[in-house]
Amino acid sequence: MNVSVLVSTETWGGAEIHTTQLSRTLVARGHSVKVVELGGEQYTNSLKQYIDSVEFLSLQRSKALQTIGWIEIYRVLRRLPRDVCIFVKNHFGTGNWKLDLAARVWFRRYITIEHMCVPLMPSRSSRRYLGGLVPGVGLWWFRQFIQRWGRSIGPHLLITVSEAVRQRLINAYRYPARKIVTVHGGIDTTKFTPNIQLRQDWRAARGFGEDTFVFGAVGRLHEVKGYNLAIELFSALARSMPHRDIRLVFVGDGPLQEELKEAAIASGFGDKILFESFTYEPWRVYPGFDVFLMPSTTEALGMALLEAMACGCPPVAMGVGGILEVITHPDTGWVVPEGDRQEFLAAMRSAVQSTSQKLTHMGLKARRRVVDNFDAKATFARLTDLIESGTDDGSVAWRKRIDVLQLKL
Repeated sequence: MNVSVLVSTETWGGAEIHTTQLSRTLVARGHSVKVVELGGEQYTNSLKQYIDSVEFLSLQRSKALQTIGWIEIYRVLRRLPRDVCIFVKNHFGTGNWKLDLAARVWFRRYITIEHMCVPLMPSRSSRRYLGGLVPGVGLWWFRQFIQRWGRSIGPHLLITVSEAVRQRLINAYRYPARKIVTVHGGIDTTKFTPNIQLRQDWRAARGFGEDTFVFGAVGRLHEVKGYNLAIELFSALARSMPHRDIRLVFVGDGPLQEELKEAAIASGFGDKILFESFTYEPWRVYPGFDVFLMPSTTEALGMALLEAMACGCPPVAMGVGGILEVITHPDTGWVVPEGDRQEFLAAMRSAVQSTSQKLTHMGLKARRRVVDNFDAKATFARLTDLIESGTDDGSVAWRKRIDVLQLKL
Protein backbone atom coordinates (compact mmCIF):
# COMPACT_ATOMS: atom_id res chain seq x y z
CA MET A 1 0.00 0.00 0.00
CA ASN A 2 1.23 3.49 -0.87
CA VAL A 3 0.71 6.01 1.94
CA SER A 4 1.13 9.75 1.44
CA VAL A 5 1.51 11.67 4.70
CA LEU A 6 0.73 15.36 4.23
CA VAL A 7 2.40 17.73 6.70
CA SER A 8 2.80 21.47 7.06
CA THR A 9 4.94 22.78 9.89
CA GLU A 10 7.65 25.28 10.69
CA THR A 11 8.48 23.92 14.15
CA TRP A 12 9.20 20.61 15.82
CA GLY A 13 6.94 19.18 18.49
CA GLY A 14 4.63 16.38 19.50
CA ALA A 15 2.78 16.18 16.18
CA GLU A 16 6.05 15.86 14.27
CA ILE A 17 7.38 13.17 16.62
CA HIS A 18 4.08 11.31 16.25
CA THR A 19 4.27 11.51 12.46
CA THR A 20 7.82 10.19 12.47
CA GLN A 21 6.88 7.16 14.55
CA LEU A 22 3.80 6.50 12.44
CA SER A 23 5.89 6.58 9.27
CA ARG A 24 8.34 4.10 10.72
CA THR A 25 5.52 1.77 11.79
CA LEU A 26 3.93 1.86 8.34
CA VAL A 27 7.26 1.04 6.71
CA ALA A 28 7.79 -1.84 9.14
CA ARG A 29 4.40 -3.21 8.03
CA GLY A 30 5.66 -3.26 4.45
CA HIS A 31 4.00 -0.10 3.13
CA SER A 32 5.59 2.54 0.93
CA VAL A 33 5.54 5.93 2.68
CA LYS A 34 6.01 9.44 1.34
CA VAL A 35 6.18 12.35 3.78
CA VAL A 36 4.89 15.27 1.72
CA GLU A 37 5.65 18.76 3.00
CA LEU A 38 3.09 21.37 1.96
CA GLY A 39 5.05 24.28 3.31
CA GLY A 40 8.34 24.38 5.14
CA GLU A 41 10.96 21.66 5.01
CA GLN A 42 11.20 20.79 8.69
CA TYR A 43 11.04 17.04 8.11
CA THR A 44 13.32 17.05 5.08
CA ASN A 45 15.98 19.19 6.75
CA SER A 46 15.82 17.61 10.20
CA LEU A 47 14.88 13.96 9.93
CA LYS A 48 15.72 12.66 6.48
CA GLN A 49 18.93 11.20 7.80
CA TYR A 50 17.17 9.47 10.70
CA ILE A 51 14.29 7.69 8.93
CA ASP A 52 15.18 4.86 6.60
CA SER A 53 12.95 3.80 3.70
CA VAL A 54 10.73 6.91 3.85
CA GLU A 55 10.65 9.22 0.85
CA PHE A 56 10.55 12.96 1.54
CA LEU A 57 8.89 15.27 -0.93
CA SER A 58 8.43 19.05 -0.73
CA LEU A 59 5.58 20.27 -2.95
CA GLN A 60 5.51 23.92 -3.95
CA ARG A 61 2.33 25.97 -3.94
CA SER A 62 1.54 29.59 -4.70
CA LYS A 63 -0.82 30.32 -1.78
CA ALA A 64 -1.03 29.72 1.94
CA LEU A 65 -2.51 26.33 2.74
CA GLN A 66 -5.51 27.97 4.45
CA THR A 67 -6.46 29.88 1.27
CA ILE A 68 -5.35 27.48 -1.45
CA GLY A 69 -7.91 26.75 -4.18
CA TRP A 70 -9.38 23.38 -5.14
CA ILE A 71 -7.77 23.25 -8.58
CA GLU A 72 -4.28 24.08 -7.36
CA ILE A 73 -4.29 21.59 -4.50
CA TYR A 74 -5.79 18.91 -6.76
CA ARG A 75 -2.91 19.43 -9.20
CA VAL A 76 -0.51 18.99 -6.31
CA LEU A 77 -2.17 15.90 -4.87
CA ARG A 78 -2.59 13.99 -8.12
CA ARG A 79 1.19 13.70 -8.35
CA LEU A 80 0.90 11.22 -5.48
CA PRO A 81 -0.14 7.53 -5.47
CA ARG A 82 -3.89 7.16 -4.99
CA ASP A 83 -4.02 4.52 -2.25
CA VAL A 84 -4.08 6.30 1.12
CA CYS A 85 -3.55 9.87 2.28
CA ILE A 86 -3.03 10.93 5.89
CA PHE A 87 -3.25 14.66 6.57
CA VAL A 88 -1.48 15.59 9.81
CA LYS A 89 -3.16 18.64 11.33
CA ASN A 90 -0.97 20.20 13.98
CA HIS A 91 -3.55 23.00 14.23
CA PHE A 92 -7.33 22.72 13.89
CA GLY A 93 -7.36 25.27 11.07
CA THR A 94 -4.57 23.70 9.02
CA GLY A 95 -5.66 23.56 5.38
CA ASN A 96 -9.25 24.15 4.26
CA TRP A 97 -12.32 22.31 2.97
CA LYS A 98 -11.04 22.54 -0.60
CA LEU A 99 -7.98 20.52 0.33
CA ASP A 100 -10.25 17.98 2.04
CA LEU A 101 -12.44 17.72 -1.06
CA ALA A 102 -9.49 17.32 -3.42
CA ALA A 103 -7.99 14.62 -1.18
CA ARG A 104 -11.33 12.82 -0.91
CA VAL A 105 -11.69 12.76 -4.69
CA TRP A 106 -8.13 11.72 -5.51
CA PHE A 107 -7.31 9.17 -2.83
CA ARG A 108 -9.07 5.87 -2.19
CA ARG A 109 -8.87 6.57 1.54
CA TYR A 110 -8.39 9.97 3.14
CA ILE A 111 -7.67 10.27 6.88
CA THR A 112 -6.96 13.30 9.05
CA ILE A 113 -5.17 13.25 12.40
CA GLU A 114 -6.09 16.04 14.84
CA HIS A 115 -3.17 16.92 17.11
CA MET A 116 -4.49 20.03 18.81
CA CYS A 117 -7.31 20.75 21.21
CA VAL A 118 -10.03 22.41 19.18
CA PRO A 119 -10.94 25.99 20.17
CA LEU A 120 -14.50 26.68 21.20
CA MET A 121 -16.71 28.83 19.02
CA PRO A 122 -16.83 32.47 20.18
CA SER A 123 -20.04 33.78 21.70
CA ARG A 124 -22.67 34.78 19.21
CA SER A 125 -23.13 38.49 18.68
CA SER A 126 -24.76 40.62 16.01
CA ARG A 127 -25.33 44.18 14.97
CA ARG A 128 -28.63 45.95 15.51
CA TYR A 129 -30.43 47.88 12.82
CA LEU A 130 -33.00 50.70 12.59
CA GLY A 131 -31.61 52.48 15.59
CA GLY A 132 -31.23 49.29 17.58
CA LEU A 133 -34.82 48.12 17.13
CA VAL A 134 -34.04 45.16 14.86
CA PRO A 135 -31.38 42.61 15.90
CA GLY A 136 -29.20 40.94 13.28
CA VAL A 137 -28.83 37.19 13.00
CA GLY A 138 -25.06 37.03 13.45
CA LEU A 139 -24.22 35.63 10.04
CA TRP A 140 -20.50 35.81 10.82
CA TRP A 141 -20.97 33.21 13.58
CA PHE A 142 -22.88 30.80 11.34
CA ARG A 143 -20.32 31.24 8.57
CA GLN A 144 -17.44 30.40 10.93
CA PHE A 145 -19.32 27.43 12.38
CA ILE A 146 -20.11 26.01 8.94
CA GLN A 147 -16.49 26.45 7.83
CA ARG A 148 -15.30 24.46 10.83
CA TRP A 149 -18.07 21.86 10.71
CA GLY A 150 -17.42 21.42 6.98
CA ARG A 151 -13.97 19.98 7.72
CA SER A 152 -15.73 16.83 8.96
CA ILE A 153 -17.21 16.01 5.54
CA GLY A 154 -14.13 15.24 3.44
CA PRO A 155 -12.21 12.63 5.44
CA HIS A 156 -13.30 9.01 5.50
CA LEU A 157 -11.93 8.87 9.05
CA LEU A 158 -10.77 11.40 11.65
CA ILE A 159 -8.29 10.27 14.29
CA THR A 160 -7.74 12.25 17.48
CA VAL A 161 -4.82 11.80 19.88
CA SER A 162 -7.04 12.15 22.95
CA GLU A 163 -10.65 11.71 23.93
CA ALA A 164 -10.73 15.37 24.94
CA VAL A 165 -10.16 16.39 21.32
CA ARG A 166 -12.75 13.90 20.07
CA GLN A 167 -15.44 15.11 22.45
CA ARG A 168 -14.75 18.75 21.58
CA LEU A 169 -15.25 18.00 17.88
CA ILE A 170 -18.49 16.17 18.57
CA ASN A 171 -19.97 18.57 21.11
CA ALA A 172 -18.78 21.93 19.80
CA TYR A 173 -18.91 21.32 16.04
CA ARG A 174 -21.36 18.42 15.62
CA TYR A 175 -18.81 16.13 13.98
CA PRO A 176 -20.34 12.66 13.46
CA ALA A 177 -19.14 10.41 16.27
CA ARG A 178 -19.06 7.36 13.95
CA LYS A 179 -16.25 8.95 11.89
CA ILE A 180 -13.97 9.87 14.82
CA VAL A 181 -11.68 7.46 16.65
CA THR A 182 -9.32 8.24 19.51
CA VAL A 183 -5.90 6.61 19.41
CA HIS A 184 -3.67 8.03 22.11
CA GLY A 185 -0.18 9.07 21.17
CA GLY A 186 2.65 6.92 22.41
CA ILE A 187 6.39 7.07 23.06
CA ASP A 188 9.29 4.64 22.98
CA THR A 189 9.44 3.57 26.63
CA THR A 190 12.71 1.72 26.03
CA LYS A 191 14.37 4.99 25.06
CA PHE A 192 12.62 7.22 27.59
CA THR A 193 13.56 5.55 30.84
CA PRO A 194 15.08 6.50 34.22
CA ASN A 195 18.86 6.67 33.99
CA ILE A 196 20.99 7.56 37.01
CA GLN A 197 24.15 8.10 34.95
CA LEU A 198 22.42 10.53 32.58
CA ARG A 199 21.00 12.34 35.59
CA GLN A 200 24.37 12.73 37.23
CA ASP A 201 26.11 13.81 34.01
CA TRP A 202 23.41 16.34 33.07
CA ARG A 203 23.35 17.94 36.50
CA ALA A 204 27.13 17.98 36.90
CA ALA A 205 27.52 19.73 33.53
CA ARG A 206 25.37 22.59 34.85
CA GLY A 207 26.91 22.75 38.29
CA PHE A 208 23.84 21.44 40.09
CA GLY A 209 24.53 19.75 43.41
CA GLU A 210 22.65 16.88 45.00
CA ASP A 211 20.58 19.35 47.02
CA THR A 212 19.60 21.42 43.95
CA PHE A 213 15.92 21.02 43.14
CA VAL A 214 15.29 21.29 39.40
CA PHE A 215 11.97 22.10 37.76
CA GLY A 216 12.18 21.41 34.05
CA ALA A 217 10.09 22.04 30.95
CA VAL A 218 10.67 20.72 27.44
CA GLY A 219 8.72 22.15 24.52
CA ARG A 220 8.16 25.02 22.11
CA LEU A 221 8.59 28.43 23.68
CA HIS A 222 5.07 29.42 22.68
CA GLU A 223 2.27 31.27 24.43
CA VAL A 224 0.08 28.17 24.79
CA LYS A 225 2.74 26.46 26.90
CA GLY A 226 2.20 28.88 29.78
CA TYR A 227 5.89 29.43 30.44
CA ASN A 228 5.38 33.05 31.50
CA LEU A 229 3.29 31.68 34.34
CA ALA A 230 6.00 29.15 35.16
CA ILE A 231 8.54 31.97 35.56
CA GLU A 232 6.15 34.03 37.68
CA LEU A 233 5.30 31.17 40.03
CA PHE A 234 8.87 29.92 40.20
CA SER A 235 9.99 33.39 41.27
CA ALA A 236 7.33 33.52 43.97
CA LEU A 237 8.36 30.08 45.20
CA ALA A 238 12.08 30.89 45.22
CA ARG A 239 11.37 34.12 47.09
CA SER A 240 9.42 32.27 49.76
CA MET A 241 12.06 29.54 50.16
CA PRO A 242 15.41 31.41 50.18
CA HIS A 243 17.09 28.53 52.01
CA ARG A 244 16.53 26.11 49.12
CA ASP A 245 18.59 25.93 45.92
CA ILE A 246 15.78 25.81 43.33
CA ARG A 247 16.27 26.03 39.56
CA LEU A 248 14.02 26.25 36.52
CA VAL A 249 15.25 24.94 33.15
CA PHE A 250 13.54 25.45 29.79
CA VAL A 251 14.61 23.24 26.88
CA GLY A 252 13.37 24.32 23.47
CA ASP A 253 13.14 27.15 20.97
CA GLY A 254 10.24 29.30 19.85
CA PRO A 255 8.80 32.75 19.24
CA LEU A 256 8.63 33.66 22.96
CA GLN A 257 12.29 32.99 23.65
CA GLU A 258 13.42 36.61 24.07
CA GLU A 259 10.28 37.60 25.95
CA LEU A 260 10.76 34.74 28.40
CA LYS A 261 14.41 35.58 28.93
CA GLU A 262 13.48 39.18 29.68
CA ALA A 263 10.81 37.98 32.12
CA ALA A 264 13.36 35.77 33.84
CA ILE A 265 15.74 38.70 34.32
CA ALA A 266 12.93 40.99 35.48
CA SER A 267 11.87 38.43 38.08
CA GLY A 268 15.13 38.90 39.95
CA PHE A 269 15.96 35.20 39.62
CA GLY A 270 17.52 35.22 36.18
CA ASP A 271 20.56 33.39 37.55
CA LYS A 272 18.34 30.49 38.60
CA ILE A 273 16.41 30.21 35.33
CA LEU A 274 18.22 28.51 32.44
CA PHE A 275 17.32 28.39 28.75
CA GLU A 276 18.69 25.58 26.61
CA SER A 277 18.23 24.93 22.91
CA PHE A 278 15.95 22.35 21.36
CA THR A 279 17.33 18.82 21.32
CA TYR A 280 16.49 15.74 19.27
CA GLU A 281 17.55 13.63 22.26
CA PRO A 282 15.29 14.76 25.13
CA TRP A 283 15.62 11.38 26.85
CA ARG A 284 19.05 12.61 27.94
CA VAL A 285 17.48 15.65 29.63
CA TYR A 286 14.43 14.44 31.57
CA PRO A 287 16.36 12.29 34.08
CA GLY A 288 18.11 15.45 35.29
CA PHE A 289 14.82 17.04 36.39
CA ASP A 290 13.27 16.49 39.79
CA VAL A 291 9.83 17.60 38.60
CA PHE A 292 8.46 18.31 35.13
CA LEU A 293 6.34 21.46 34.69
CA MET A 294 3.48 21.73 32.19
CA PRO A 295 1.43 24.91 32.85
CA SER A 296 -0.11 24.81 29.37
CA THR A 297 -3.31 26.63 28.49
CA THR A 298 -4.16 23.86 26.02
CA GLU A 299 -2.80 20.38 25.28
CA ALA A 300 -4.29 17.67 23.10
CA LEU A 301 -2.36 15.03 25.04
CA GLY A 302 1.15 16.22 25.90
CA MET A 303 3.95 14.16 24.35
CA ALA A 304 6.57 15.83 26.52
CA LEU A 305 4.48 14.91 29.56
CA LEU A 306 4.55 11.24 28.52
CA GLU A 307 8.30 11.40 27.89
CA ALA A 308 9.04 12.97 31.28
CA MET A 309 6.85 10.48 33.16
CA ALA A 310 8.47 7.56 31.32
CA CYS A 311 11.83 8.84 32.52
CA GLY A 312 10.59 8.68 36.11
CA CYS A 313 10.03 12.42 36.43
CA PRO A 314 6.76 13.24 38.25
CA PRO A 315 4.87 16.20 36.75
CA VAL A 316 3.05 19.29 37.92
CA ALA A 317 0.56 19.99 35.14
CA MET A 318 -2.44 22.15 34.42
CA GLY A 319 -5.51 19.97 33.95
CA VAL A 320 -6.35 20.91 30.37
CA GLY A 321 -7.32 18.78 27.39
CA GLY A 322 -5.88 15.30 27.31
CA ILE A 323 -3.63 15.82 30.35
CA LEU A 324 -6.46 14.48 32.50
CA GLU A 325 -6.28 11.26 30.49
CA VAL A 326 -2.61 10.86 31.39
CA ILE A 327 -2.43 11.89 35.05
CA THR A 328 -5.31 9.93 36.53
CA HIS A 329 -4.04 9.38 40.08
CA PRO A 330 -2.20 11.62 42.58
CA ASP A 331 0.48 8.95 42.94
CA THR A 332 1.69 9.78 39.42
CA GLY A 333 1.87 13.57 39.69
CA TRP A 334 0.15 16.81 40.56
CA VAL A 335 -2.69 17.87 38.26
CA VAL A 336 -4.15 21.31 38.88
CA PRO A 337 -7.61 22.64 37.92
CA GLU A 338 -7.42 24.60 34.69
CA GLY A 339 -6.23 28.17 35.22
CA ASP A 340 -5.78 27.88 39.00
CA ARG A 341 -2.54 29.76 39.58
CA GLN A 342 -2.53 29.40 43.37
CA GLU A 343 -3.06 25.65 43.20
CA PHE A 344 -0.25 25.36 40.68
CA LEU A 345 2.05 27.28 43.03
CA ALA A 346 0.93 25.09 45.93
CA ALA A 347 1.72 21.98 43.90
CA MET A 348 5.21 23.29 43.09
CA ARG A 349 5.77 23.99 46.79
CA SER A 350 4.56 20.53 47.71
CA ALA A 351 6.98 19.03 45.21
CA VAL A 352 9.95 20.90 46.68
CA GLN A 353 8.95 19.87 50.19
CA SER A 354 8.58 16.21 49.23
CA THR A 355 11.26 13.74 50.25
CA SER A 356 13.46 12.20 47.60
CA GLN A 357 11.88 8.84 48.44
CA LYS A 358 8.38 10.18 47.70
CA LEU A 359 9.48 11.70 44.41
CA THR A 360 11.19 8.46 43.40
CA HIS A 361 8.03 6.51 44.24
CA MET A 362 5.89 8.93 42.22
CA GLY A 363 8.34 8.71 39.34
CA LEU A 364 8.11 4.92 39.25
CA LYS A 365 4.30 5.09 39.34
CA ALA A 366 4.33 7.68 36.56
CA ARG A 367 6.53 5.49 34.41
CA ARG A 368 4.29 2.48 34.98
CA ARG A 369 1.29 4.53 33.88
CA VAL A 370 2.97 5.38 30.58
CA VAL A 371 4.38 1.91 29.95
CA ASP A 372 0.97 0.31 30.47
CA ASN A 373 -1.08 2.79 28.45
CA PHE A 374 1.05 4.92 26.13
CA ASP A 375 3.79 2.69 24.78
CA ALA A 376 4.46 3.50 21.13
CA LYS A 377 4.61 -0.10 19.98
CA ALA A 378 1.01 -0.73 21.06
CA THR A 379 -0.52 2.66 20.20
CA PHE A 380 1.00 2.89 16.73
CA ALA A 381 0.10 -0.73 15.98
CA ARG A 382 -3.53 0.17 16.66
CA LEU A 383 -3.25 3.32 14.57
CA THR A 384 -1.77 1.39 11.66
CA ASP A 385 -4.52 -1.24 11.96
CA LEU A 386 -7.10 1.54 11.50
CA ILE A 387 -5.30 2.90 8.45
CA GLU A 388 -5.11 -0.55 6.89
CA SER A 389 -8.69 -1.54 7.65
CA GLY A 390 -10.58 1.03 5.57
CA THR A 391 -12.79 0.23 2.63
CA ASP A 392 -13.90 2.46 -0.21
CA ASP A 393 -17.28 4.07 0.47
CA GLY A 394 -18.16 5.47 -2.94
CA SER A 395 -15.33 7.88 -3.61
CA VAL A 396 -14.24 5.62 -6.50
CA ALA A 397 -17.36 6.72 -8.34
CA TRP A 398 -16.41 10.35 -7.80
CA ARG A 399 -12.95 9.76 -9.23
CA LYS A 400 -14.32 7.92 -12.26
CA ARG A 401 -16.62 10.81 -13.06
CA ILE A 402 -13.71 13.23 -12.86
CA ASP A 403 -11.53 10.98 -15.01
CA VAL A 404 -14.27 10.74 -17.62
CA LEU A 405 -14.77 14.47 -17.64
CA GLN A 406 -10.98 14.81 -18.02
CA LEU A 407 -10.78 18.07 -16.19
CA LYS A 408 -7.84 19.94 -17.63
CA LEU A 409 -6.12 20.62 -14.36
